[in-house]
Amino acid sequence: MWWIIPAYLVCVAVVVWLSILIANYVDMLDKKTKVASALIGAVIFAGITSLPELFTSVWSVAVIGEPGLSMGNILGSNLFNLSILAIMMIFGRKAFASTRWGASQGVMIVCALLTTLLIFLNTQIQIGYVIPYININILSIVILGFYILAVKSAAVEKKPEVQFAEKVDNSKYTLKQTIWRFVLVAVALVAFSIALAYLADLLSETYGLNKGFAGALLLGVVTSMPEFVSSIQLIRLKNFDLALGNILGSNIFNFMIIVLSDALYFKGTVYMRDLATAYLSGFLIASLVLMLIVYIFRSKQNVQNKHSWPYILVALGLILCFFAGLALSSL
Repeated sequence: MWWIIPAYLVCVAVVVWLSILIANYVDMLDKKTKVASALIGAVIFAGITSLPELFTSVWSVAVIGEPGLSMGNILGSNLFNLSILAIMMIFGRKAFASTRWGASQGVMIVCALLTTLLIFLNTQIQIGYVIPYININILSIVILGFYILAVKSAAVEKKPEVQFAEKVDNSKYTLKQTIWRFVLVAVALVAFSIALAYLADLLSETYGLNKGFAGALLLGVVTSMPEFVSSIQLIRLKNFDLALGNILGSNIFNFMIIVLSDALYFKGTVYMRDLATAYLSGFLIASLVLMLIVYIFRSKQNVQNKHSWPYILVALGLILCFFAGLALSSL
């Protein structure tokens, strides 16, 4: 089984390359249309960059039959996504401080926080029950409601005319050509996502890793590479609004993946009541509370770029939560 690790690394490298491509195309789409960056980043782009989480989670429950791997994948991905924002806060403090924060960003943070709180509470006291005949947990119905609320908030937010004027389109492709390239890269991401799920399960079996830990490390981190690489690329392109929307939107979309995984798992429910899920969801709650503090801080009037220390403190907190959740979930 010597070939597993090399094959796994090759898949990771390809995902990174595809992520750079898709970031370039979505930046073109943002500049070619008057659709709000919140909607493009939180719904369209987030859905695409979350395809690895989608297919690896579905593969984990429907084919492999490991709900712990799926739950660890989603919670680990969301923790890693917020650590991406931490990197943005540290190395791009001025740019991050000047990034526009609309009402939809606040709604997404609150919806993600409430969803994670439900998952954590279920590990302590059983609050979720499988609904007879339709084989879905009642928690999934509630999470679906939170997702619809978050998407609706992004859909009604409009791109200011001044923001559209600031973004000059210098690409050589037409809108139709850009969309086709965007779709082709997305399909490629799907294919390599399935390969990652299979290889991650082989690695966890070969080395005897805890399923929740394996999901958070082997799947959660790696399947978040599209968000990480594409966000870095968008920052290089100075499209900070889209990068922020991508991260927050991906976290919301990932919870919908749990709902889908729950519907496809016929042997029970994906809402695990184990320590790994408790640790990961607990530290994710702490991370989202920190993000809510940042949102409130950014919403205040007369917040100047010189106030960079709050972002550094929050960023360090987000990074600490990620590593603490990853370490404790391996126990």
